[in-house]
Amino acid sequence: MEEVAEAKIIEGSLRKRNLICPECKELLTRRTPGCRCSERLAEKMTDVNIALHLFEDALDGKFDRAYPVSADVDLIPAVQRVVGRFRLKVHVLRPPDFRSASDFADLQRRYRDHVEVCDLELRKLRRMPDDLPKR
Repeated sequence: MEEVAEAKIIEGSLRKRNLICPECKELLTRRTPGCRCSERLAEKMTDVNIALHLFEDALDGKFDRAYPVSADVDLIPAVQRVVGRFRLKVHVLRPPDFRSASDFADLQRRYRDHVEVCDLELRKLRRMPDDLPKR
């Protein structure tokens, strides 16, 4: 997408988090038989990075329509600000097989002329001609 459609890929990072019991504060292990793992990976900063880029790009007049790919409800305040302040259009594309919160439906209802929320269907993307993003 970066090369063909000149899309901006915004990444966060994965960080290890210890699993701690909320009551006794002891290190926990996973419940999978035989697993002694006491850590999990947590995605951090991706939603904030997308939100900041969305707002900065709107402020700089870099788009009239944005297509963020996310199902993270933390993106909703940035979308609200962009459509409210700049009256731009935002089409939120949710990743496949993701059950999103009703917050996205509320967002689309509230800003019906400026926000569309739909599922990203990878099957449809594969059928598009290779030069479609350039057109």
